[in-house]
Amino acid sequence: MGFISKHWDLLADRYIKNSQEDCTGGFAYEKYINTPSLFSMFPKKAFNVLDLGCGNGIFTLELAKHYPNVVGIDISNKMLKEAKKIVKGGSFIQHDLEGPFPEFDHKFDLITAKLLLMYIENLDGFVEECYKAME
Repeated sequence: MGFISKHWDLLADRYIKNSQEDCTGGFAYEKYINTPSLFSMFPKKAFNVLDLGCGNGIFTLELAKHYPNVVGIDISNKMLKEAKKIVKGGSFIQHDLEGPFPEFDHKFDLITAKLLLMYIENLDGFVEECYKAME
């Protein structure tokens, strides 16, 4: 995959450890403030959800508690291995989101991209791919 993939594979162990042990800092904020705020804006009856840049699956797990079909995509194989442990039976794809998205057998009702956009160079292309995945 490339620089970003290697970067996240190298950071994965530390990121995963911090996300499991941090009860007072950034991950606590995500759990108790940011995540509930986001869910208040999401549709209640979405069925197919795409979690772009899913990382180790912490947010994907929250999505899976609310929606029946959640697919997570990340560039880091190491992060995806952890996501598969956290979201039992989840559907995950390793893919570089800088180019065209993989082919899906259905369209999505909701697409999330938490903490991903700063890594995407071609935002116009990325948004176009999101649109195609939701048509």
